[in-house]
Amino acid sequence: MIRRAVLGPCVVGLSLAVLSACASNPMPAPITRPGGVATRPPLPPRPGQPEPAQPVPSDFALTPVRFSDVPGWGNADAAPALAAFRRQCDVWRNRTPDAPLTGGRYGGPIGNWLPACDAAAAIQPGQERWFFENHFEPSIVTGPGEAKITAYFEPVIQASRSWAPPFTEPLLSRPPDMLTIDLGAFAEAYDNEALRGAPRTLTGQLVNGHLEPYPKREAITPYQGQIIGYAHPADVYNLQVQGSGRVRFADGTESRAQFSAQNGYKWNSALGALRNSGRLQSPTWANFRAWLDQNPGEQKSVLNADPSYVFFQEEAIPDPAAGPKGAAGIPLT
Repeated sequence: MIRRAVLGPCVVGLSLAVLSACASNPMPAPITRPGGVATRPPLPPRPGQPEPAQPVPSDFALTPVRFSDVPGWGNADAAPALAAFRRQCDVWRNRTPDAPLTGGRYGGPIGNWLPACDAAAAIQPGQERWFFENHFEPSIVTGPGEAKITAYFEPVIQASRSWAPPFTEPLLSRPPDMLTIDLGAFAEAYDNEALRGAPRTLTGQLVNGHLEPYPKREAITPYQGQIIGYAHPADVYNLQVQGSGRVRFADGTESRAQFSAQNGYKWNSALGALRNSGRLQSPTWANFRAWLDQNPGEQKSVLNADPSYVFFQEEAIPDPAAGPKGAAGIPLT
């Protein structure tokens, strides 16, 4: 049984409690299943019959609590959370009020959150905790098994504008010959069920008038002007696994390498491949870097075990506290 406080629908950066907008809704009663599905209790077994197996809970439960019950709330810095919430509000205001918050069963329509968005715009420094206490309702999450909350790691790597050991692997921007095909649009245009069952998008390259799969990592060659900079091969690969990160150059300047495109192939860990071959006992990034340094002639072949390749676009970092853009199109916090 898990019993921990986590952040839910508003995703504003406090790992404390599930928060729900309460501007237009009263405090809900404790629930055992999202959606309030009621079930009839089972009948008792007949004499001589074995006891029926108890059903295993398959969902989590949200139990409303007070903010004073949330561990650490009294000392939490709510300013970053409010800043992230304001950025999210800017996205919501561009959608219709009846649109679902997350596209799923939780969070309700966006319109339920807009009064809290309006109030957030007027909050002054020092009032952040008051804002959340007056516009949100915390709940404790309980349920079977383990629960995981995803976070985002933005690596910072050392780089050079020119090739110079150990900065030998290029960071590449999106190639000019890369095409992205939206199969979903074709499925609707042709009313084709086979296309609806296919991947939403395909990445390819136009060759003699035909669309072909984009080359694997081993066959990618930089175009003129495509190289953003150079870094250690392990750092470039780490950046590609993470999807984006910060690049710190020798003169002290920093840029963001923001995800731009991927060549379409399924990711296959180069660290895992090296471990499976018996050449790397402990597949950590430090050990991977050391192995590449000790075996410079095998760097390319080891990285080529992963056919997936990520391209970046270089961006300025106007706010050092803001991370790269997430799926909602706003900076992560």
